[in-house]
Amino acid sequence: MKNKKNSYLGVLDYALVEFLPQKAQYEILKVFLNQKKNSLALYVMEDETTHSSSSQLLKKVNEKPKVKGFIFFSLLQISLEEKKNTEIIRQILSNKYEIIFYKENIHIPNMSSYKKRFEKKILLFRHNNIKAIDRLKSLLKY
Repeated sequence: MKNKKNSYLGVLDYALVEFLPQKAQYEILKVFLNQKKNSLALYVMEDETTHSSSSQLLKKVNEKPKVKGFIFFSLLQISLEEKKNTEIIRQILSNKYEIIFYKENIHIPNMSSYKKRFEKKILLFRHNNIKAIDRLKSLLKY
């Protein structure tokens, strides 16, 4: 694994795999990070049984990988359940990792920044994007 200073763990979106395969999501995040002089060290992706609980992601956070932070394809990934996004964000930040949400162009470097600049925005995100979340949920049903 690369140096913690510049590497991120990618969190790919399982719901989009049919339209945007893992490899494409990986490459998009990799190019985005490379443009910012960072790298994608590895990735994790939930499956149909773990998507709503984010258990694979939380397991990875608890393993304390040697990365600077986590980059998500979209904030929608962790917004399927009420208040789940804020719980996950707080858990990641409390472990001293940064968070990037690629699609929304949000970079949260630490807990202080989250509380000052992003907390209210994130709390409203689910409500403001409920139609997109419902579409995403429909993609997860078989």
